[in-house]
Amino acid sequence: MVCKTCGTECGDESVCPMCGCNPNEEFGVDMGGESANNAPRQTTNDEPVGAIPQNNNQHDEPVDPIKEKKSLPGMGWFKFTIYFSLWANMALNILNAILMWTGASYGVDAERVYEVFPSLKGTDVFIGVLYLALAVYAIFVRIRLANFKKGSPMLLHILVAANLGITLLYAIIASGITGISFGELISGNIAQMIGVAVLLVVNIVYYNKHADLFTNEVGATASVPVVTANAPTGFEVMTPANGEKVIAPFPGLIKKLLVAEGTVVKRGQPILVLEAMKMDNDITAVCDGVIHFQVMKGTNVESDAVLAVIA
Repeated sequence: MVCKTCGTECGDESVCPMCGCNPNEEFGVDMGGESANNAPRQTTNDEPVGAIPQNNNQHDEPVDPIKEKKSLPGMGWFKFTIYFSLWANMALNILNAILMWTGASYGVDAERVYEVFPSLKGTDVFIGVLYLALAVYAIFVRIRLANFKKGSPMLLHILVAANLGITLLYAIIASGITGISFGELISGNIAQMIGVAVLLVVNIVYYNKHADLFTNEVGATASVPVVTANAPTGFEVMTPANGEKVIAPFPGLIKKLLVAEGTVVKRGQPILVLEAMKMDNDITAVCDGVIHFQVMKGTNVESDAVLAVIA
């Protein structure tokens, strides 16, 4: 007799020695709806007498790859960026836009300044629009960066550099309109400009060091929920639109997942343990990429079953 759950030869036994299920019923469910895991279970030679039997249908909780990356060591600056720096950038750009449109940066003499330099009014409106655009852009960058999208650190660098660029642009235009020297116009903003420049350098160094984390692409790893024939009823997995498949070389039980869902893996890296004939076998990645498991711990698979897709 062959167990319908794991494919192990059971002879005349009423309980499969491999998975502990009723060999006559798939996933160990008898005609009465009770699990065969509730039936007496034989003790294997390598299992101590009186040991609590393990439920092979039990599986790991789904892992959120975004939360997994955020919990990695050295992510403090990343969290500072997405939880404070980008929100503050957005708020300051909105404030600057309001100051430009209302002329509040000139104090109570705004109307007098515009009477003397009429074209300065249009310049202030234009610069205000640029500041507002940067505020919206900061939100876009924050969403991309928080989801580890590919290229998002470069978008952050552009944002910081643009803030510095607008200050310089305004000084150049205002100098041409008013005749005040460029150096005099930026003298009051020197400390702010140095701070922005330092922030830009720090961001470049930090995010270059962590560039391997920002690999999520729009569309390339788009996925839809499916139910695999290898998994227990109701188990939903995410299958990428394309990628290389990791195939089970023989039937067995998924004993352990060695990496988290969504992890970047290298070719030849062990990704899961497949148990067959009471032996643990490491299954390795077939290529470099982001892994998407099609099975979970406790899943019984057949030979040639798709265990994972690497995109």
